[in-house]
Amino acid sequence: MSKVTIHPSYSVLLQDVDSFLAGEITAGEFERRVLDNDVILRTSDGRTIGYDTYQQMFYAVEDYVDDPQLRSEVQGADEHDLESAVRIARESFSRELTTAGVIT
Repeated sequence: MSKVTIHPSYSVLLQDVDSFLAGEITAGEFERRVLDNDVILRTSDGRTIGYDTYQQMFYAVEDYVDDPQLRSEVQGADEHDLESAVRIARESFSRELTTAGVIT
């Protein structure tokens, strides 16, 4: 029996999440990468895993405003808000993938 894996774009998303949480990329760079990555949240056996988690994280990315002056004008999220949402998403992704027996 072959091992179930996630789509490569899902792996890229998890790498970007980990890089952001480790401080290797900025919030602005993370935002750009998430918006540029057409993530496919499917496993090699066709299951969708992490959709709700991704949606919640994506909303936080959309709310993030890199420019502090503009952020106050539009009441956007700052780096700390984004980091908190991404940390919660990473924990959820990990739980979901582990429960499903998926190898990343």
